[in-house]
Amino acid sequence: MNFGKTKKEMEKDNKSGSALLRQKAEELLKKKSSKTASPFSEVESLRLIHELEVHQIELELQNEELRRAWAEAEAANDKYIRLYDFAPSGYFTLSGKGEIIELNLSGARMLGNDRQHLKSSLFGFFVSEETKPIFSLFLEKAFKSKAKESCEVTMDSAGNLPFHVLLTGVVSDDEKHCLVTAMDITERKQAEKTINESEEKFRKVFSCSRDALILIDKETGNILDANDYTFRLYGYSRDEILNLKNTDLSFEPEMTALALKEFIERIEVRYHKKKDGTVFPVDISASRFMMNGREVVLASIRDITDRLKTEELLNLANKRFKTLFDKNTAAMLLIDPETGDIIDANTAASAFYGYSIPALCTMNIDRINTMPADRIKMEMEKALNENRNFFIFRHMLASGEVRTLEVHSSPIDFQGRRILFSIMFDVTKRVQAEDKVRKLNKYLEDQVNERTQTLMKTNKELLFHLNEIEQFTFLVSHDLQEPLLTMNNFTQLFQEEFAGKLGNDGDQYLRFISGSASRMSAMIKGLLDYSLLGNTSTTASIDCDKIIVKVLADMGALIETANASIVVQNLPVVFGMEAEMKLLFHNLVSNAIKFKKPDVRPIIRISAEQKESEFIFAIEDNGVGIDERAKVKIFMLFRQMRKRDEYEGIGIGLAHCKKIVEMHGGKIWVEGEVGRGSTFRFTLPVQNQ
Repeated sequence: MNFGKTKKEMEKDNKSGSALLRQKAEELLKKKSSKTASPFSEVESLRLIHELEVHQIELELQNEELRRAWAEAEAANDKYIRLYDFAPSGYFTLSGKGEIIELNLSGARMLGNDRQHLKSSLFGFFVSEETKPIFSLFLEKAFKSKAKESCEVTMDSAGNLPFHVLLTGVVSDDEKHCLVTAMDITERKQAEKTINESEEKFRKVFSCSRDALILIDKETGNILDANDYTFRLYGYSRDEILNLKNTDLSFEPEMTALALKEFIERIEVRYHKKKDGTVFPVDISASRFMMNGREVVLASIRDITDRLKTEELLNLANKRFKTLFDKNTAAMLLIDPETGDIIDANTAASAFYGYSIPALCTMNIDRINTMPADRIKMEMEKALNENRNFFIFRHMLASGEVRTLEVHSSPIDFQGRRILFSIMFDVTKRVQAEDKVRKLNKYLEDQVNERTQTLMKTNKELLFHLNEIEQFTFLVSHDLQEPLLTMNNFTQLFQEEFAGKLGNDGDQYLRFISGSASRMSAMIKGLLDYSLLGNTSTTASIDCDKIIVKVLADMGALIETANASIVVQNLPVVFGMEAEMKLLFHNLVSNAIKFKKPDVRPIIRISAEQKESEFIFAIEDNGVGIDERAKVKIFMLFRQMRKRDEYEGIGIGLAHCKKIVEMHGGKIWVEGEVGRGSTFRFTLPVQNQ
C-alpha cells in the first residue's frame, strides 16, 4: 500500500481504478453467456443483464482489491508492531498526569513488569525521588511548548539497581498525549563517572592530600610546586611559596639542606615554621624522580602536633590505668597469651592468692590454674580472639586451698603487644549454693521419674483390665446371641404350628416374645459394636468431602425412598480413623432422614467451619426437632426419645457418634426445638496428628 498521498491523488487513483475495473468486467462478461428470461424486450433485457453482470464482476474485483489492500495493511501493521515492540529503546504514551497509556516490550522490560500490569500506572512512580521534579518539569514543558523536549532521570524497577535514562518527548497531534522515547544511558553515565573519578583521584592525590606535598629541585632546593594544603599549613600564597627554597620553611635549615643533599627518605620528627613564625613538629617522607631532565624530590610533610599531643595523653592514660589497676579491690592479672606468663598483678590479686606481686610476676598461669596446661592455652586463645571472654576456673592459693573463680578476660594493647587483661571474682560460695540447688533438682527429678513409673504401671494395669472387659463384652454378647436366636426360632415355629389356635391374646404374646428377642439381639450386637469402636483402625489424613460422597452413595436407596435433599458444602481434611468417620456421618445423616416430618421433604445441610485450632461440623435438618430435656440423654446408650412404634432403632446410633467424636479429641452436641428441626454439631482438631 502507498501512504502519504493527498486527498486529490487518492480520488484520482480511485477513478482510474474504477475505469480499470470496468474494463476488466467487460472482458470477463464477453466470456460468459446469459440465458435469463425477462419480461423486457430482448435488447433491454440484454442491456440490463449486461449492466448487472458487469456491476457484479466490478464488485468481485473490488472485493479482491480490498482483500489485497487489507493483507498489505495487516503486513504493514505487523511490521510496525514488531518495530515498535522490539525497538531497543522504550516507547511510552503518557497522559498529561504521567499515566502510562501504552508502551512497548522494551519499555516493559525497563520497568520490570509486563505491559498489562504497567498500563494505567504513573510513570513517575518508577522515577527516583531525586529526579522526580526533573521529570515533572519535562512533562509540563512538553505539553506547553508542543516541541521536542528531553531530560535525564534516574529510574528504579523491581529487583534491579537504579539506572539512568534519557527521556525525549513530543506531544501527539491531538495534544492529549505525550509520546516519550526512553533510552538507557547507564553505561555512558558509568563511563563518564569512571573518567571523572579517575581525574578526581589524580587531582586529589596532589591537591587534596591531607599532607603538604612540595615538589623541590634537588640541585637548587627551589620549590617548584605545592598543593593547596601546603598553602593553608604554612600561611603563604601560591606565588609566595613558589619563590622560596625548602630551607625557608624549616626551623632547622642546615639539617634540612643536608637531608636534601644526602636524600634522607624519612625524617620522623623535625620542626618547621610558618609565615607568622609559628614553629610546629613535622614528619617528612621523600621520594625522588626525574622530571623534564632534572632530578626533583617530592616531599610529603605531615603536621604531627596532634599526634604528639595524643601520645602525651596516652602516656597520661597509661598512668591512670596503672593507678586504677593497682588500687582496684578486684583481683586483676595481666597475662602474656603466648607463654602464659603473668606480666603484672595488682594489690588485690596479691592479697587473694597470698603471694607478693613480684612473686606472682615470676609465675606462669598454670601454677595457680588447676586446669591442664593445654586446656589453659586453648582458653587463652579464645579470649585473645574475642570468641569468649567469660570463664569459670579453679585456682589454687598459696595456702593450698582451691577456690572457684569467675574470670572476665579480654585482649588489650600493652607496650606494643596484645596481652590478656583478666579480672577475677571469687564465686566459691555461689557455686556451692548452686550445687545444692542442682542436687535438690536431681532429687525432685528422681521423685518425678518414680511417680511417672508408678503411673505407667497403673496405666498398664488399666489397659490389661480394659482388654479383659472387652473380651468379656465380646464373649457375653456372643454367648447371649445363641439362646436368643434359639428363643426366636422356636417362637417362630410355635407361631407357624399354633397360628389361630391360641386366640388373639396368645398370638399377641408370641409376637411380643419374638419382638423382644429380636430387640435384645440387636442391642447386644450394638453393644459389641460400641465396645469395638477404634480398636483396629489406624489414623491418617481424611478428606471429608470424599468420605461424605461414599456415605451418600451407600445410603442411595434410603435417600431416594425418603425423597431427601442433601446439600454439602466444602468440607475440610482432618486427621482420624476413616471407618469410624464414615460411621459418624452415616449415623447422623440417617438420623436426620429417620426423624423427618410427615409429608415434608427432608432437607439436610452438611457444612463445616474453622475456628482457631478446630473444625466445627454441622448436620442441619428440617425434621421433627428435639425437646430441650432430651439434648443430653439422646447420646446415652439405648436411650430413645420417641416411641418404638413410631421410629425404628434401639437407641445406640448417637452413642456411637459421641464415642467416635471423643476418640478424635472433639465434642458433640445438638441444637433445636420441637417442630423446628435439629442441628447436630461436633468438633475435630485441625490436623491434630
